[in-house]
Amino acid sequence: MEAAGLALSVAMGVPRHLIKQFCHPSVYSKLFHNWLGGYTPCFIDMALLGVAQVVAVVLSAVRLGQLMGRRTAKYRLMGAAAWVHRAAAALAAVALLLVLFQLQGRYTGESLFDRTGRKAAGHHHVHEHGMDPFEWAGFGLAAASWAALTAVFLAECCGRFSPQHTWLRRFPLVLMLAAELAKFRFVLRVAESHGFYFTLYCAYFASDAVLG
Repeated sequence: MEAAGLALSVAMGVPRHLIKQFCHPSVYSKLFHNWLGGYTPCFIDMALLGVAQVVAVVLSAVRLGQLMGRRTAKYRLMGAAAWVHRAAAALAAVALLLVLFQLQGRYTGESLFDRTGRKAAGHHHVHEHGMDPFEWAGFGLAAASWAALTAVFLAECCGRFSPQHTWLRRFPLVLMLAAELAKFRFVLRVAESHGFYFTLYCAYFASDAVLG
């Protein structure tokens, strides 16, 4: 029944790409009967993930201040610990890059690969509509949180690791993963096919899960 409802919504003009479906209320109009209705997934995305990402930015800034301060004893990571931190920094940077890819797809309505194919075939893409302010806020917070966490990992890799207050780095990752799990449930419900943006989001979720 849910699949039939989603197919009907698409036939009524709802965009097919996951990146444009997720905050489209028509997709969820028959799935949620609470006071938020079709805006339930977007609200949870902003309320849960947004708060978690704000916490990540704040705590990462505090951690960076601690690592850069003169009063904190610092150590250089060696051996396996150094490689683990380097891998974590690379994975956080990948998560940031995936957020930017999603932002590009949401803004233009197509992936970079689709755009290249359309130009080669001589087709022109028509921009459907702009992004809502809350979507800009969501992508901005996601990018800021991963940029801050990447900076923390890099600082710890560069001879500034401190064993004190490491929860400032670990807690935001766990909090963001818990919020992302709630979003992932809605992604699975709305994704009609395992297309480019579904794969992109799964890669993003996997990177979040590994770090969390």
